[in-house]
Amino acid sequence: MILTSSSQPDSNLLHVSDKKQIGINPTSRGHSVLEGPVLRCLWDTHWAEEWCRLYHGRLSLYRTFSRKPRLKLDLQHIISVRAVDAEPIPGFFCFVMETASVVHCLCVATKEERDQWIQHISVQVYQASGSSEFMADAAGILSAAHRWSGNRVILNGRRNLMTRKSNFSDDASEAVQLLLRQALGISSFRQPEWPELCAFLDNTAWLKLVNLDPLTLGTHQSLSFFLNLYHLILIHSFLISELPSSERAWSSLHNRFCYEVGGYVFSLAEIEHCVLRASMSKRRSGWLSGRAWTIPKWSPDDPRYKFRLQSPEPRINFALNTGTAASPSHILVFSPDQLGCELDLATRLMLDHHSQQCSAPHTVILPKVCEWYNEDFGEGGELSLIHI
Repeated sequence: MILTSSSQPDSNLLHVSDKKQIGINPTSRGHSVLEGPVLRCLWDTHWAEEWCRLYHGRLSLYRTFSRKPRLKLDLQHIISVRAVDAEPIPGFFCFVMETASVVHCLCVATKEERDQWIQHISVQVYQASGSSEFMADAAGILSAAHRWSGNRVILNGRRNLMTRKSNFSDDASEAVQLLLRQALGISSFRQPEWPELCAFLDNTAWLKLVNLDPLTLGTHQSLSFFLNLYHLILIHSFLISELPSSERAWSSLHNRFCYEVGGYVFSLAEIEHCVLRASMSKRRSGWLSGRAWTIPKWSPDDPRYKFRLQSPEPRINFALNTGTAASPSHILVFSPDQLGCELDLATRLMLDHHSQQCSAPHTVILPKVCEWYNEDFGEGGELSLIHI
């Protein structure tokens, strides 16, 4: 049974004493420490009635009329188990199990049941962990984040938003600027401490609630927002995964890792090619033009189509850091009010770092991006150089 937070719960919800009453016959024959019906939060407002079984070392959740678990949790990956005072579904009692990748929210029928689950899970977690060190393989744990449409991963889905955070801005431009500054602060070539990383991961979830409608009205607002969002997802990707070592791996990273923002899902590749470069030239050479790199396309009936930038902006080529050696050596935080000056600064920094004047007469070596997207700068030759 699937229900939403706004729907009226059925009076018979969770009133099940035996798993066989809801068609569950687990394939696992291991002895369970505790079991019973629960409501599990699937997404911010959607819940499913499931049967939960706690074993020594793991916890399994079964959907009705199933033999195999819908979700299995290794108890040594659980960081904490605690009660939640708020009632996301009126009349039911909630508790959360926190892992590095996802905060799982469960509801039961009574306070006594909730306390019993918390007590038993906490004991089993303590016995399974054997140590307070849980970040040894954080990248591997984090890679188990929410899936969306096949193999795509929603990076900002660690926490389900059951209540509104009063001190977080619902202004999309302001929110993404704050998060990008936070990301830049913890990605300075060091391993972040867990409390710092956890705060960042949880804060990114609030982008799911921002309002993107104003971004379709102003070019500067849209451009600054999507530049910042692109770099935020890129840094987040590098925090939880290894640096790609091949063209195919780069393509996978750019197409696989996504954010949910204001009810829409965007990948790195979609932001770059379907939003920022929507009205600009296609790449003429280099590995991006090869078969291994997948370039997404949006049809006009795609609800995200309205976010496409209508006017070409060649300075995007110098502002966008894709994480490769040919990218700028910096990441700027862009703002709508100062966008023109900030794009000029990004251009100067890029040219200072990647261009040089040769000893041969009338010869200047420009950044590789100028070759890839030559048509963005005019007809070529002197006209392109004058434009730059």
